Amino acid sequence: MDREMFEKLMAAGRPEHDGDAFSLRHPRMDRAKRAKIFQPFDALRGFSAEIDIAADDAVRVESGGKSDADNAGWEI
Repeated sequence: MDREMFEKLMAAGRPEHDGDAFSLRHPRMDRAKRAKIFQPFDALRGFSAEIDIAADDAVRVESGGKSDADNAGWEI
């Protein structure tokens, strides 16, 4: 595709489907449903929690048995 054709395509914008056959078969999705499609999900359930635990254990080993919270004097 050459530059002129691309620019023409981009200038055309979004197609309008008001009451035509396409819009009847494919109605617009409301924002809440659309957002759900792109929502992140935990494909390996519990895996991220295990990673956090392993990282915390590694910090404790490096700091002589204390976590960052212990070193800072925080109460958890």
